[in-house]
Amino acid sequence: MTYVFEKEMKLAPLKVEYVMSSLSNGIKVVDMWYAGKPSKISYMSDENRLNLMDELERDYLDKMKSDEDVVETMLFRKYG
Repeated sequence: MTYVFEKEMKLAPLKVEYVMSSLSNGIKVVDMWYAGKPSKISYMSDENRLNLMDELERDYLDKMKSDEDVVETMLFRKYG
């Protein structure tokens, strides 16, 4: 399953499709668009790339937390 992260940058919006790798247990960028055009993470400076990867990890963890809350709520309703 892939996830989409969107962020408004200084000059244009950034949209990143990413996945959590089962092999490396790390975030992998699948596709990236900047200002509506295809882009690559390698085009970014090292600092911006590290910041983006941190944001993607936080986004992933937030989404996993949201999914856990939904599952717990569904289980509670079903069995509680």
